[in-house]
Amino acid sequence: MADPRKDQVGSVVVPATAAAAGVSLAATCDPVLVSLLAAFKTILRTKLDAAWSAAAGQLSSHVVEGTYPYEPIQKIAKLNWTWPALFLWRTEDVTTEFTQQWESFDSTLKGVLVLPPLAHAQAVKLMPILRASAVTLHMFIENLGDPSYSAGADILTACGLDQLRLTRAQYGQLPGDSGLQTLHPAVDLTFSCREREQMVTSQYETWSQSNNTVSVFDEDGGAGSTEVVETQYPDP
Repeated sequence: MADPRKDQVGSVVVPATAAAAGVSLAATCDPVLVSLLAAFKTILRTKLDAAWSAAAGQLSSHVVEGTYPYEPIQKIAKLNWTWPALFLWRTEDVTTEFTQQWESFDSTLKGVLVLPPLAHAQAVKLMPILRASAVTLHMFIENLGDPSYSAGADILTACGLDQLRLTRAQYGQLPGDSGLQTLHPAVDLTFSCREREQMVTSQYETWSQSNNTVSVFDEDGGAGSTEVVETQYPDP
């Protein structure tokens, strides 16, 4: 039996590689989220850790501790996340024509950077870091990376993206346990990205030639000649 055809959009290849039992499918089925979370965590720590740790004291050493490729739920104070927490997830994909043969997936990503549960006085003191976080991510994306992150590395190429933009940042808080008088200051981020449909050449291993017959007619609609267009598929 022939190998199954493989397709690819961005860095997602199907059929997907089998994962170990109990392991998240995020790295296999949506590696963009995993890659962006790792890059965002690194650059935020690099640019903002000094200011954050000085103001936060024993609260946490880093401006981002845990990263999660899914949407946070409402009762966040009851969950054992590592704070501050950075979340990233997809909300939609829109398919558009990229060329005559290939399409692209224009996606909307949502992200949230959530600070630890804070009393009011702490929240007022530490919330400004959220604005600096949005600016840092904007500049990181705008410049296709940063030397302090990885010299010479293009974040778009590394993540399999054709385009990435931070389009909106909204500031506020996520609700926690109603029984606790603590706040979860947060910045809600919206990203747009584009991932291109790609050819996986291994699916054409057994193809050598495809003959397409084209009938040609004159201006009056009468019978004309027949041409054969030969398309070669070289072995990868």
